[in-house]
Amino acid sequence: MSPFLRFKDCDDPTRERVKEALRHLAKHPLDGKPLKGHFQKDKVWSYRVWPYRILYRRVGSEWLDVLSIEPRKDVYR
Repeated sequence: MSPFLRFKDCDDPTRERVKEALRHLAKHPLDGKPLKGHFQKDKVWSYRVWPYRILYRRVGSEWLDVLSIEPRKDVYR
């Protein structure tokens, strides 16, 4: 199942928290945490929205490329 489909199926309060986090990241992309390991070469960042993690990359100075929105237990696999 696609990570975005899992996000789509989550409850409304969680979905709203994730949407708010995405709006926040659009304005403050450096508030996330740069990841290490195999994510480091692709400059992937993580932002916590319990119980989810948003994985993203900065594309230029004005765009974010959201790679995944998944529960923490699944996102780093």
